[in-house]
Amino acid sequence: MTPLASSINDKKSKNRVTDPNNDYFISIEGCYTHVEVALFKNKISIDSIVKQDVKASSHLIPYLDTLLQKNSLTLDNLSFLAIDQGPGAFTSLRVSIATVNGIAYAHKIPLIGVHGLDALCHQTAKALINKTNTLIVCLLNAFNNDVYFSINKIQEDSINILEKNCKKIDLVLQELQEFPDRSKFTIVFTGNGAVLHQEIITQIFGKDSFSSPLYTNCSAQTIAEMALEQWEENKNPENFPNSLAPHYMKTQEFSIKKNLAK
Repeated sequence: MTPLASSINDKKSKNRVTDPNNDYFISIEGCYTHVEVALFKNKISIDSIVKQDVKASSHLIPYLDTLLQKNSLTLDNLSFLAIDQGPGAFTSLRVSIATVNGIAYAHKIPLIGVHGLDALCHQTAKALINKTNTLIVCLLNAFNNDVYFSINKIQEDSINILEKNCKKIDLVLQELQEFPDRSKFTIVFTGNGAVLHQEIITQIFGKDSFSSPLYTNCSAQTIAEMALEQWEENKNPENFPNSLAPHYMKTQEFSIKKNLAK
């Protein structure tokens, strides 16, 4: 068991040793088949670990331990932990959130959760050359032809979320075809759901309707940027939770099917 793994079971209160002028924090993205863990000092990423593995989220504690030891830090040096709060693959998301909740609770570290669809939209918007009258459609795989999605209207530097939900991909695409004044907007698809359903999207909206680059998910860098913005608005740890709930977005449907199967 690593030192960090042992410390999670230590329920004794810790003495925080953070520097008010230098915010060290960890940003985590791990909602599907990979985990990205990045260590930041203020706005600068100073180290990171990326693992492509279906079970990568279950190894989150050793990755955190490695980053901290390599940079001569401990959990008590961290101002907060930032994490992609989902949606995503049920098991990966649940394991990541549960692990971070345990660490935050044991060490009294504030948590800042960022909605994965919001982060993906912001990341894509930053890469756009022309931000006028653009609809960014973020699609994340919800399996069985379902997608977690958000439709976002971009005008210059303003992002207006028009809809955020979980539906069948064909229903989402039909809705976009019927979008008011559709001809006035450039539609840009992004996310691993866009990659998965690229063929049907291309048939309806054309091959140039994907973001460049075509992101599969948001990055730990984007999670960090959005979390740090929240933190800098009010650096009072009492205003941030020590536990987070995942954004499943399919929980109700899952529960209904489970009850019907009994």
